Amino acid sequence: MRYFLYQNGDLCSSSGIGGNMDFCKEIAKNKRSYTISKSDYRTIVSSAILLAQRKVYKLVFLTATFPVVVSEKEGNVAITRFISTIKRKYDVREYIWTKELQSNKEKRLHYHLIIDLPFIPIKDLQADWNNSVRFATKFDGVMLNNSLRLPPRTVHFNKMDAIAVAKYMAKYISKERTIEYEKPCWSFSRGIRDVRREINGQECIELVKKRGFIAAYGNKYFGITMLKNEVSTKKERK
Repeated sequence: MRYFLYQNGDLCSSSGIGGNMDFCKEIAKNKRSYTISKSDYRTIVSSAILLAQRKVYKLVFLTATFPVVVSEKEGNVAITRFISTIKRKYDVREYIWTKELQSNKEKRLHYHLIIDLPFIPIKDLQADWNNSVRFATKFDGVMLNNSLRLPPRTVHFNKMDAIAVAKYMAKYISKERTIEYEKPCWSFSRGIRDVRREINGQECIELVKKRGFIAAYGNKYFGITMLKNEVSTKKERK
């Protein structure tokens, strides 16, 4: 069993053969579908921390919306094309995006993005997003001039430290934890994928004891004793 500590402080372990163990204060079901699972949540938040720590230019938070109701497939095509466009035109390397359904009756789809971006006028980014929407939806009507939005002026996003950036992103994804989508609901760039580091079994035990976590393996939940047995068994095998 290998043990890992994420950037945001979460713990997990893996047997390397498909089995894994989560450590948590709450019991949550693991769903094999397009949801933001507990593991996904920690990965996204940890990625936001890394992105804030490694930024080269300036962090920009964007909310991308649509002038019409779109399907998940159309939405994902639009966001993928938009990311490809800004990578090609502006040398963008690092980003995170997640999607969300509005709480109104229409349940309109929109996306939240954090991008490490050089200075680009918002009208140019807006034009790139509009072109991506046209490509994905074949929409030939009047495009909105504010479908790509920055945070309110009261939110000084680029002055936040890494933890604050992660919390800001977490605010938008926490309410999505129970929603099941038909298509992938988040993605991030390769450069910020090392969101965890490996620790030894004893370090894991100390962290679990300190935080009062329980361990979850599949549908079974247990405390520190079984974890100690697992670590000692591993030592004996060596």
